[in-house]
Amino acid sequence: MPSLSPAKRQRMRDAIEALPEPTRTVYLAHLLQGDDYTQIGAREGLTVREVERHIADAILLIDRFLLGAAERGQ
Repeated sequence: MPSLSPAKRQRMRDAIEALPEPTRTVYLAHLLQGDDYTQIGAREGLTVREVERHIADAILLIDRFLLGAAERGQ
C-alpha cells in the first residue's frame, strides 16, 4: 500500500471519525486490530452478517467522504 501524505492521512482520519457508531467501532476493530467478523460480532453483540454490513457501510461512507473532500479541493 502506498504511503499517504499527511493531508490525505488527516482526511482519512476525519472520514473514519465521521462514521456513526457502531460502524466506526466495527471498522476500526477489523482495520486496526485485525479482528475477524466472528470476534467482532461476539464482542459487540452482532451477527456476522451485521458486522459485514457495518464494514460495507464504513467503506461506502469513507469513499463518499473522501470523494466529497476531493471535489471541495481538500
